[in-house]
Amino acid sequence: MSKITKIKIKNLFGISEYNGDGKSVELSGQNGVGKSSVIDAIRYALTNKSDRRYIVRNGETEGEILIETDSGLRINRKARTNQADYKSVKQNGHEVGSPETFLKDIFTPVAAFACRVYVDKTEKEQNCDYSGHDPV
Repeated sequence: MSKITKIKIKNLFGISEYNGDGKSVELSGQNGVGKSSVIDAIRYALTNKSDRRYIVRNGETEGEILIETDSGLRINRKARTNQADYKSVKQNGHEVGSPETFLKDIFTPVAAFACRVYVDKTEKEQNCDYSGHDPV
């Protein structure tokens, strides 16, 4: 089983920036600090799907998530407001053909998981500002 060695999220949902090094991570904090946004960003990277109305953080034109694993898998997905979205899926440095099918085949159990904590929240609450501390 592959292990995630790097997660980088920038300007997706309510997250301004998040960097994870693949070590055991606990997402904790008060309501509205971005826990669900991290999970939803990972889901978006793996499935190209989101239940949220807005993917790119409010006020930005591009959001990005990068995931790397110890097995050589690299997923880089960018959501853009003024141009086509970007995706790159590489295995051991080589672009994967049919990346959406490839991801679906290897992440079906993970993709079935969707954090639903924010479903009953307002749009503003769903896209709260996350900067590593409580929102202002």
